[in-house]
Amino acid sequence: MTVRLPAPLRRFHPGGAPARRRLRRRLHRSVAGRTVLVVGPRRAGNHAVIAWLANALAGTEVELTYPEWRVGITADAEVLHCNDLPRERGSLRYGDFDLAVRRALGGRGAGDLVVSYEDVRIADLVGPVLLASDPDARVLVTRPLLDLVASRIGRSQGGPDRSDPVGMYDVTQAWLDVELANRTARPPGWVEVPFDRWLTDPAVRNGALDQLGLEVDLMPSGISSHGGGSTFAGHTRVPDAADLLARRERVDWDAPTVALLLGPRNRPLLRDDEVAFLEARSAG
Repeated sequence: MTVRLPAPLRRFHPGGAPARRRLRRRLHRSVAGRTVLVVGPRRAGNHAVIAWLANALAGTEVELTYPEWRVGITADAEVLHCNDLPRERGSLRYGDFDLAVRRALGGRGAGDLVVSYEDVRIADLVGPVLLASDPDARVLVTRPLLDLVASRIGRSQGGPDRSDPVGMYDVTQAWLDVELANRTARPPGWVEVPFDRWLTDPAVRNGALDQLGLEVDLMPSGISSHGGGSTFAGHTRVPDAADLLARRERVDWDAPTVALLLGPRNRPLLRDDEVAFLEARSAG
């Protein structure tokens, strides 16, 4: 996949080892507090969870804004967020990230750092991932499979921003294999945040915060527009179970997708009610 960068970034340094060293030094010097690694599939609500974590890390309500490509920061630099840092030593994207982080910081230091990845196998996050240090905490965002798939189908059928690369939200066996590995074979030390229950149950949120050594449970004030936004954008309230079920009913469940999800390889990802829903579509 080729990502076309904004013109100011395309004109800047090449990447590779020198840029990686610059970025490593910059993060090491600039981040005074904790580093939190967040992993989740696209359309799982990752950016909403990151906004919530930013509030918890700052101890008060803050807002991450994204003045630079894939780099967000709060107004007083309490939290810096880097989305999809390079995972290869020689990546040409290190120069882009170094410039973006430098511009976002504007000469300031940052309190805490959140690094996030989407649709990435946890087992692949080894080596020079965070550049400066190992993370202090690791968060895995999960969501019922049919809600993920319904959101991906809805997004691919026409969302508010059509700049996504072709195929980003395709439902494939390769993507399902990443989900299966992360849910069933992740190493110890990861704190799971089940998105739908996180939305509605303070006990789930406080349990996750306790495992992370954090205390302040402040939900984001609005539905996140980052990371492709939400198919519920514009709603005045958080979607509930009825809203999620209604979205499942609205999307076009084509026969190949239904057959793929019901295959024996993917059954461990499905709840009984999800199997029943898909079998009804298959029979229909």
